[in-house]
Amino acid sequence: MAEVLSQQELADQLLVTKANITQIIKRLEQLGLVTKEKDWKTNYIYLTKKGKTVYEESNQVLEAFQQDYFKNLTIEEKKQFLYFLKKIEK
Repeated sequence: MAEVLSQQELADQLLVTKANITQIIKRLEQLGLVTKEKDWKTNYIYLTKKGKTVYEESNQVLEAFQQDYFKNLTIEEKKQFLYFLKKIEK
């Protein structure tokens, strides 16, 4: 997890538009999960302490889900699966 991302970097990672990310960040700020700091033309987004806690908790749930979901695949099949996902991403 990056400590800070620009608003554009976050939009790129989430594959959303500038308008979408603006609304998402606004809602996350209202929930107390992120703060935004402006440096000239760039907005930087930081997780708050509450945001870090939520991230860590949700990441644990996601990891448990992934382990259960892919439990019937062999190591080789998991490698192939990741290979194809990366290929699609390009």
